[in-house]
Amino acid sequence: MCKKNARIVMFFVVFAIFISVFNVSLTSFAEIDGTSVSRLGHIRNEGTTLYDKNSMESIKKLSNSDINKVYYIKKEKDYNNSLYYLISLRPSSETGVLGWVKAQDVFSHEHQGTTMPRDNVYMNGVGLAYSKAWGGELDEVYSDLSRYKGYELKVNKTEKVGNNTWYRGILDGRQIFVHENFVTTVTEYSTSQLGHIREPGKVVYDKETMSELKTLNTEDINQVYYIKRAKRYNDELYYLISVRPSDEQGVIGWIKNIDIFTHPHHGTSMPSNKMYINGVGLAYDKAWGGKNDLVFNNLEKYIGYEFKINKTEKVGNNIWYRGMLDGKQIFLHENFVSKATENSISRLGQIYSSGTIVYDSETMAEKQKLDESQINQVYYIKKEKYIGNKRFFLISLRPSASEGILGWVKNEDIRALPHFGTSMPTSKLYLNGRGKAFSKAWGGSEDIVFQSTDDYLYEEFVVNKTEKVGNNTWYRGILNNKQVFLHESSLNATVENDINYNYTLNDMINIQLQRTPQTDKYRQMPAYIHSSLVGTDGSSGFVDAVNVALRTSPNTSSSDNIYKRVSDVNVTILGEVQGSAYLNSNLWYKIRFENRELYVHSLLVTLSELGTLNTNANVRSDTDSNSHIYSRLNKGSKIKVLKTVQGESINNSKNWYEIALGTWRLPTRKDIESYLIPSEQDKYQFLLLNESADVVSSELNSILSGQGVLSGKGSSFIQAGKKHSVNEAYLVSHSLLETGRGWSRLATGIEVGKNSNGNLVLVTNSNRSALSSIKTVYNVYGIGAVDRDPINEGAKYAYRNGWFTVETAIIEGAAFVSNNYFSVGQTTLYKMRWNPDNPGVHQYATDIGWAAKQTTLIKNIHNQLTQSKKVFEIPKYN
Repeated sequence: MCKKNARIVMFFVVFAIFISVFNVSLTSFAEIDGTSVSRLGHIRNEGTTLYDKNSMESIKKLSNSDINKVYYIKKEKDYNNSLYYLISLRPSSETGVLGWVKAQDVFSHEHQGTTMPRDNVYMNGVGLAYSKAWGGELDEVYSDLSRYKGYELKVNKTEKVGNNTWYRGILDGRQIFVHENFVTTVTEYSTSQLGHIREPGKVVYDKETMSELKTLNTEDINQVYYIKRAKRYNDELYYLISVRPSDEQGVIGWIKNIDIFTHPHHGTSMPSNKMYINGVGLAYDKAWGGKNDLVFNNLEKYIGYEFKINKTEKVGNNIWYRGMLDGKQIFLHENFVSKATENSISRLGQIYSSGTIVYDSETMAEKQKLDESQINQVYYIKKEKYIGNKRFFLISLRPSASEGILGWVKNEDIRALPHFGTSMPTSKLYLNGRGKAFSKAWGGSEDIVFQSTDDYLYEEFVVNKTEKVGNNTWYRGILNNKQVFLHESSLNATVENDINYNYTLNDMINIQLQRTPQTDKYRQMPAYIHSSLVGTDGSSGFVDAVNVALRTSPNTSSSDNIYKRVSDVNVTILGEVQGSAYLNSNLWYKIRFENRELYVHSLLVTLSELGTLNTNANVRSDTDSNSHIYSRLNKGSKIKVLKTVQGESINNSKNWYEIALGTWRLPTRKDIESYLIPSEQDKYQFLLLNESADVVSSELNSILSGQGVLSGKGSSFIQAGKKHSVNEAYLVSHSLLETGRGWSRLATGIEVGKNSNGNLVLVTNSNRSALSSIKTVYNVYGIGAVDRDPINEGAKYAYRNGWFTVETAIIEGAAFVSNNYFSVGQTTLYKMRWNPDNPGVHQYATDIGWAAKQTTLIKNIHNQLTQSKKVFEIPKYN
C-alpha cells in the first residue's frame, strides 16, 4: 500500500510541476476538441492566420483565393482566452476541414435547415446564384439571373443563415442556392423587356380571360413591343405585349414566350462624351425597332452630325440612344454613333493658303507646311478627329484613309464639303461649252484637264459615275479620250443654241400684218357692220315684237295709216327709208306683206339675211369705226344679221348689225406679238425636228398602244426618223393628229384603182369590176388631203407614192416634211409658222397659234421618253 500511495503522490507532484511549467489549465485541456455549432462564415481579410486543427500551430496566412467564399463552421472553442472557429469546405467537422481561425477574423451567422416553402417558387430575374447558401464571389454559379426570370425553381432544401432564408434547387441543369429576395411565389409579376415577333400566325390571348383573341398577321410583326408584365399560366410563361411602355395603355394581349424574341429593357447611364452619327445603320422610333418602326432608312446624309442624346436605354446587352434628328425623335443603336474621337467620313477639301500645317497621321506632330504646288487642288477626306474642341481632317491624294495620305489639317484651314456617290442621270447629257474639265470632282486649278470645253459644244457626254460634293453634282466620263469630271452646270439634258436674226420684233409683226394672219381667239365674240354698208333689198325679216303696226307710210303721226297689227310674222325687206323717230332711230324698212307694200320701223324687225354689200366693208369688234377689224368683206358679199343694235352714228344712222362671222378672224398686233416673242413661247416650239431623237422602239410602242393602225409601229417611226432626218416624236405627234389617233379612213386603208383611161379612182362596189391595179393605200400624215376633197385626194397621193402598207406610209411619208420644209431651213415649229429667215414667205399656216397648238402633243411624247435627244434653236431678234 505504501508503494502504491507513493506512486500516486508522485504523479500529482509531476502533474503539478507540468501545469506550473507549461501554464496549461485544466479547462483548456478539457476543451481541446471544441464544442459543436452550426454556422456559415466569410473570412474578413486577406492575411488572416489559419491554425492547425490538432496542434493549434499557425499553418499559413489566407490569400485572396481563400476569401470571397463561404465556409462551414461545425465547431468552436476557446483557446488562450480567444474564441476560434473550425472552418471547412464541406458541412462537416471531419472532412473538407482547413483549420482554426479566430472568430474575430470571420463574419458569421447561424446556419440551420428550415421548413420547405408551401408554394411554387419562381425566379424573379435579379441577384446571383451560388453553390452554397450565403455564397461569396468564388461560389457564384450564375452572375446574371435576368434570362431565367419566371422560371420555376424546384426547391429541394431550405436553409436559414442568420435571419435570411436560402433555397436550394436545380436551375438549367445545375444545383444552386438563391436568396429569398431573388425568388417569388407569385405567378404574375412586373418585368421590363422588349420583344420582336418574327413571323405571322402567332396567337395573342385576351388580357383578362386568356381566351384566344387574334392571330397576328404581317402588319403586326417587324416592330418592337413593350413587355411590362409576365406570368405563368398552365405551366407556360406568357408576356403581355403593348405598343406603348405600359401594361395599361396600348396593350395587345398575352403571347407565349416561345413566340416572341425578347431582351431585358431598362434605362442606363447617359454617355459621358458627345456622340456623332457615323452614317451607317437605321433610325427607329423605339429602341431595338423593327421595319415598321423605321424613321430613317439611310443615315448617310447625316454623317458627322452631333446626336444630342436625351435618353439612354439598354436592350439585352445593347445600348440605344434617343435624341432628335432633322426634327424627328429617333433611337439609334450604339454602333450607329461614335464618340467624339475619330470617325470615318466622306468629304472633299480644298486648301487655299500656302504654309498650312499638316500633322502626322499617327503622332499628330507637325509634319510639313504646304507649298504653292500643294494648294488649289482637291483632297479626299475619309477621316475626322476631335481633340478637345478642335476638329481635324485626314487629307489624302486618293479616295482612301490609308493610301496617298498627307496627314491631318485643322478644320479651319480647309474648305471641306460632303462627298458621296449619287444616282446616275436619267437622260442623256450634252456639253454646253461652259466651264472646265477636271481630274477630280470639285477640282482646283491644279486638277484642270481641259481649260475650256468650247470645242466640244453639243457633244454627248456618256456618264460612268456621279458624285455629289456639297449641294453640287459632278459627272465623270470620257472627253477626247481622257477621263474627266464636269460640273452639272457644264452639261444640259438638252442642247440649246441661240440663233440671231437681222429683224426686230416690230419688223416681224409688221410683215405678218400684211399677210392676213388668222386667229380663232375671238370666235365666240360678236361681230358688227354698219347698216349703211348693207343693202337690204330682197332680204327677209322677222317681226319679233307683239302687236306691231304695219303702216302704209313711214310715220307715226296718225293711226289712219295702220294697215294691220301683227306679232311674230315674216316679211320681205324691199329697202330702207327715213321716217318718224322711234327710240332715237329714223330708219324704217319698206316691206312686202300679204302682197302689199307697207312700212315698219327697223328696230321692230330682225333681219335674217341681207343682200349684197354696197361696198367693201370692215367687220369690227364693236359698234364704232375705231374698233378692231375682224374681217374685210368685198362688195357684193352676203351676210347674215343676228340683230340690230345702236352704236356710232355714220351717215346720220346709229344702226349697226350684229352679224354671223366664222371662227377665223384677223388678230390684233398684240395677238401676233404674243405668239412671236420667243421668251413667251414653250421651248418645244424651238425643238429641232430635222434630227433623230435617238429614242427606243419599246418606249414609242408604249405611247402608240391602242392608237389604231399606229399601235406597235415604233420601229417604223424610228426608221423614218433616221432615214429622212426627222424627229420621231414630231412624226408620232403629226400622225396622231392627222389620223384621229390611228382610226381615220386614210389611216386604216382605202382601195384605189385605175379606170380605162388610166386615171386613179376610189374603188366602190359598182366600179370594182371596171378597174385595174387595185391596191389598198395608207396615208398617216394627211399629205395631199386638200380641204375640197381630203379622202379622194389623200388616197390618190398615197397610191402615186406607193404607200401600200402602214409601215411604208410612215417611213416614206416622213420625206414630205423633210423635203418641203426642213430642206429650206424651216426645221422647228416656230420656223415653219413664222419663217424668221424670210418672214411672210412659205409659212405653214395662217393661224398665229399653230405652232403653240402643235407643241403640246410633241412635248407630252418627249416627256414620256426616258432617253431622247433634244436640241433647241432659240431665235433672237435685234
